[in-house]
Amino acid sequence: HDGDFGRRPCEYEIGFQVMRAHGNISPAVSFSQNYRDFWNRSFRISIKQFEWLADELDDADSAGRKVIVMCHFPVFPRSCFNLWNDGRVLELLVQHRCVKAYFNGHYHEGRYTEYEGVHFVNFKGLVDTPVNSFATVILRGDHIVIDGHGREPDRTLKIR
Repeated sequence: HDGDFGRRPCEYEIGFQVMRAHGNISPAVSFSQNYRDFWNRSFRISIKQFEWLADELDDADSAGRKVIVMCHFPVFPRSCFNLWNDGRVLELLVQHRCVKAYFNGHYHEGRYTEYEGVHFVNFKGLVDTPVNSFATVILRGDHIVIDGHGREPDRTLKIR
């Protein structure tokens, strides 16, 4: 649903802003399609939510804030686990200098990639594994610290 994405994003004293996006079921995808394809490729960010995110990122750029965008679904690198409109969302994220990181889950193996100065962190899942997985994120002025536990590795991400 699109209900609560429009609340003002969380803002922290050190100049970071955290924005949460939802991946919603796309009306263009049929439930009769292959189950795996449906489950992994039928979620997208709606037009209304995309416009909200674009406006918020414009404001953050103008104000000189640092932004972390979070969504359940990945957008980069390209895979069958990503949002259906991942390319459009990726383009929006990298065109804004305020975006420092994109945090997501969904792909339980996890992964990390830096692209165009944005850190894409897919946190590991804790489903179907004997070892737990979670992390604490610490925001610093010039870097982000991920204190991983279980299967999730520690990371220090320098920001542009």
